[in-house]
Amino acid sequence: MKNAKRSISLLVVFAMIFCSMSLTAFAEEIEVTDYETLMEAIGSANDEDVIKLTSDITATGKIDVSGKKLTIDLNGKTLYLTVSDTHFNNDASVTISGGENKDGKIDISGVDSAGDCILGIGDRSTKGILTLENVNIVGDGYNSGFAVFMIYSGDELNALNIEGGSINLSNENSSAGGVIKNQNGAGNQGIVNITGTLMELDNISRGISGTTAVFDDVDLTITGGDNGINGSALTIKNGCQINISGGTGRAITITDYDVTIENSTLNLSDMGEAEIRFKTNNNLAIDESSSLSECNVVVDTSATINSDDVTDGAVVKAEEGEISVTQILGEGTEASPYLIGTKEELEMFRDNVNNGNTYSGKYIKLTSDIDLSEEENWTPIGLSNTIPFLGYFDGGNFTISNLTINNNTNDMVGLFGYVKGSGMTGLEIPTIQNLKLTNVNVMVDDASSRVAALVGNSFVGVIKNVFVKGNVSGGKWTGGIAGNCYAYFDNCSFEGTVTSNNQAGGIAGAGDARSYNCYVAADITAKWWAGGIVGNGQEGASAVNCYVKGKVTTLNNYVFGVGGIAGVAGHGYASSIFKDNYFDGEVYIGETKVDTPVIGVVNSSNDDIKTTVSGNSWNSDCYPSNLDVAIVGADSFENSEPTYEEYKTAAKETLERNHNLVMLESDLYYIDAENADDVTIMSFSEVTSEDIATAIENPKPVRIGGVGFDTLSDAVAAVKDNEVIVLLTNNDEVIEVNKTIKFVIDTATFEFAGEIKAGNRTTITPVTVGEKTTYECIYTALSGDDGAIVSAYTVKFNTNGGSKIESIKVKRNMILDEPENPKKDGYEFAGWYKDENLSKEYDFSSKIMGNITLYAKWIENSTSAGSSTGGSSSGSSSGSIVQIPEKTPDTSITQPQKWDNPFDDVSENDWYYEAVEYVYKNEFLKGVNDNTFAPSTKINRAMLVTVLYRMEGEPDVTDDSGFADVEKGSYYEKAVIWAKENGIVNGIAELEFAPQKDLTREQIAAILYRYAEFKNMDTSFEEKDVTAYDDYDLISEYALPAIKWANAKGLINGRTENTLNPSDSATRAEISAVLLRFMQSK
Repeated sequence: MKNAKRSISLLVVFAMIFCSMSLTAFAEEIEVTDYETLMEAIGSANDEDVIKLTSDITATGKIDVSGKKLTIDLNGKTLYLTVSDTHFNNDASVTISGGENKDGKIDISGVDSAGDCILGIGDRSTKGILTLENVNIVGDGYNSGFAVFMIYSGDELNALNIEGGSINLSNENSSAGGVIKNQNGAGNQGIVNITGTLMELDNISRGISGTTAVFDDVDLTITGGDNGINGSALTIKNGCQINISGGTGRAITITDYDVTIENSTLNLSDMGEAEIRFKTNNNLAIDESSSLSECNVVVDTSATINSDDVTDGAVVKAEEGEISVTQILGEGTEASPYLIGTKEELEMFRDNVNNGNTYSGKYIKLTSDIDLSEEENWTPIGLSNTIPFLGYFDGGNFTISNLTINNNTNDMVGLFGYVKGSGMTGLEIPTIQNLKLTNVNVMVDDASSRVAALVGNSFVGVIKNVFVKGNVSGGKWTGGIAGNCYAYFDNCSFEGTVTSNNQAGGIAGAGDARSYNCYVAADITAKWWAGGIVGNGQEGASAVNCYVKGKVTTLNNYVFGVGGIAGVAGHGYASSIFKDNYFDGEVYIGETKVDTPVIGVVNSSNDDIKTTVSGNSWNSDCYPSNLDVAIVGADSFENSEPTYEEYKTAAKETLERNHNLVMLESDLYYIDAENADDVTIMSFSEVTSEDIATAIENPKPVRIGGVGFDTLSDAVAAVKDNEVIVLLTNNDEVIEVNKTIKFVIDTATFEFAGEIKAGNRTTITPVTVGEKTTYECIYTALSGDDGAIVSAYTVKFNTNGGSKIESIKVKRNMILDEPENPKKDGYEFAGWYKDENLSKEYDFSSKIMGNITLYAKWIENSTSAGSSTGGSSSGSSSGSIVQIPEKTPDTSITQPQKWDNPFDDVSENDWYYEAVEYVYKNEFLKGVNDNTFAPSTKINRAMLVTVLYRMEGEPDVTDDSGFADVEKGSYYEKAVIWAKENGIVNGIAELEFAPQKDLTREQIAAILYRYAEFKNMDTSFEEKDVTAYDDYDLISEYALPAIKWANAKGLINGRTENTLNPSDSATRAEISAVLLRFMQSK
């Protein structure tokens, strides 16, 4: 642009203090350069002065205003700007007016200097305010740097006010920035107020970003560009018309702020992504007079939308004025997790993570199976370590099927890409748990890395109860469940194939993979290192009590780096353990089967880092028990690795000690190899040839590690927690277990046709994984009351004014001997009663099942003879006849005279025998099968509401429970509906009942209390001092009245003399006893 001299007039006028008064101008014509004249006027002006243009001018330099309050009146003229970085700061407050006719212009077309901005308001430490009144801003092809108007974040609240006028900008210059931007930084965000302005922006990226913006009666049209309004707290009101279309990104993106739409219309269409995107912590308020047309509003689960038709955490699609809703419900807490039940909700969750919501510390849970067959190429959840998932994902034991990923050369590939947890021990909250993946097909380019079915990269996390079936193929670090990881795996399985052009493993391709109780049935193939559990086991990678079945192959003809359990292990900062694993397969180097069936290289040069290998075994059909074995490794891989042929040649010299070894216990030692570095030999305990011959000729029928047992019963008696019992012959023994233990019977080769039975006070849960069955046996010791037995109960006698009778102790299940009758002057003793109202006579043939008080009944003596018309009579010493009423039978309990006990785990010697008899005969609580009651199994919410529903006679109910996790047709569905309708048991969240959640003692008390109120039973009681219990403070406030009632009624007593244990779980035996006491107390 030219820099010509023009004749202009400057009027510098003192402005009145009050803005409502008119300004008087002082005019002076000076013939100098535009820049010098304007800057001289600004420099010499005082606060409240007005600088008035008398002709168009061109500013060839910055027009900075510092610390002054001025008005620049364009007076209908045009101010041409050619440079960037003009600033209004240091408490400057500048108003630029278009003039009396509102036709003054600012033309920025000639700006081509790429500074931060064209006009900057404030800075990081001082305040600036710029107001445009009826100014028309135009520009085409300019270069503004980041933005035309830059509002800096600082200690003060900087502001841009645009009143009237217009903004008409277009730009094909890719380096041009937006129109209005709040510069990121600490301090206050800037604010923009736009009122009554016509705005047309063509091909402008990030038109308004990073500000708090208020649009009041604004007509805004944005065409093309990327992200029209980005990162702004936004208010649109008073007849605004917002039209945004044809862009490559989003029309509006909001982060951490709210959007309010009042009496306005938004037309948002043809954008590259969702038209409105909320990222975190937002509120969207849409009043009844506003509309969203042709737009897709995507809201994170942390957002709140205040509208009649829109609910919390929703994807809102407004089509022709109608709003349809797909929801992710929940609060993200452990008690009320975000609930995902459809493919659309899973995709929304995925998109939220990939757009920056990490869900840090939040809980997510599946509520149903999800089929991804319509997803031809799934995008992982969490794309990288900068876009991670940081929450806790619970699959709810549901299945995600047909996961397909292809044509992906990216890093971190799987259902999840990158996840990070809180630790790597079994005590941590699992990052991912209770999930099944079936029909997985992950086939990506060899250039990709960190590839798996579940998660490409898991950093410092726990993965538990995850079961995968499918095929995985990728580049560097490919695994069945995790690609590369620092993770703790517990009770996970993979079935299928894993192929890598680098490193591969059935559980993890590489990393610090600590695998416990895992199962792999797969063929593993890698160009380099391959292992049944982990290919490249770095740092503290371990495998304990794992089972691998299949073929493990390395294609590169290297003996180092291939093994049935691990290819490489033991090099890093932590010690490794490979213990009690079983390999049922073959190891190949190229096409040659080799004799390293368990582990490849143990590679550590640090004497403090130890690798333990013990108790591992293999299928003798693949590797005979008299096989000569050695596992060879080196301190480093700096030297070239020997080929298989070289290894066999070297073995003649180095493996002489290892002749006639079987795999029992391992030891580590170093030898010097000629012309080579130290070589680590992992050899196994030596036995004689005679020992081997005997073992081959007379094999033991069962084995734990390397120790054989003559019977399965002997093995079960000797098995330790989490050990594996391997069958070497078919077995049909019946074994009874009376201890707390978890063990595995491996039936991969031989059949187990016998039975593992629960002994006295023991419950057993069998779980089959592949061809192995886990038996978790829990023995319940005797302790406390509330269903658990005490040694004796106290019987108190209230003689109601008669002679005193001392309390006595009676052992459980024993009959109370009737005491000597008390005496009372003027009265005849009429028997003992269970209640103080003397309506229920005590039966001295019944067994004592708890602490009780018996009450004496008296009938006043009569001095005259008479006869009885009912009941029976008894003579007195005075010869009078006393009326004694007939006994009224107690019909509150139906107790048959004889019970044919069907349960193998309930005997007459058990403290809960009569309670089980009562609930079973009355069909309140049934067995888990025909012959098993499972008295030690914990009672859950579904079980208790079902019992109460049966006690009520199973009345008719409505069709729907309203809970997402209550399955249609389940045994407890109608009971939940009934309990909810009658206020007896509610959900733990709006849409979650948690039927499988264990009940605590205080929760049972609260539920029975509400049931008693529902039955209009007398809930009054003589209060006992529960504050005397040491754990009184642990009783929840809501449950305190119920606990006091239940304790006073003898339903729930102390577990010990000093503790109530309100938060402890209860068992089926205990609830049976409580129900019997409850009915006895009616």
